Amino acid sequence: MAKYAHVKDGAVLRIKDLTAEQVADIPPHKAAYILPYVDVAQPAYAPATHHAPVRLTDVIGPSDVTQAWAAAVAKTAQEITAEKQAKINAVASEVFAAINALYAIAFDMENRVRTQVESKSAIPPTVAGATAYLNGVAALPSLDEAKLREKLAELL
Repeated sequence: MAKYAHVKDGAVLRIKDLTAEQVADIPPHKAAYILPYVDVAQPAYAPATHHAPVRLTDVIGPSDVTQAWAAAVAKTAQEITAEKQAKINAVASEVFAAINALYAIAFDMENRVRTQVESKSAIPPTVAGATAYLNGVAALPSLDEAKLREKLAELL
């Protein structure tokens, strides 16, 4: 099967796959309207630095119809920076969500142990109290979002 374009009044009406028998069965007065269709692959481009090539209107020639593409357009420095920043923000959000989930699991486990053992834990049973306790007594390193984003920017 090969692709053929049905052309009328300078426009492609449709593109169909036809067998050799179907092409041979086209009446002679309609044969001028059924032209071979030439597929052209999308031009290669670098997604990091260029926008994807745009599909243009098919080029109707005297003996065939050819698929057409516009050249890839280079992205501006602002667009590249914005995409990079969006990636950094997405990764940072995932990291903070994972840290918060781990903190919630640890807090839940502490409360379960407290109820099972009936211990008098120094860690308060509320989220706010536990956070204050851990920040004060345990001297946990604080997460600096700006520093994390800076380090992610270096990696990406």
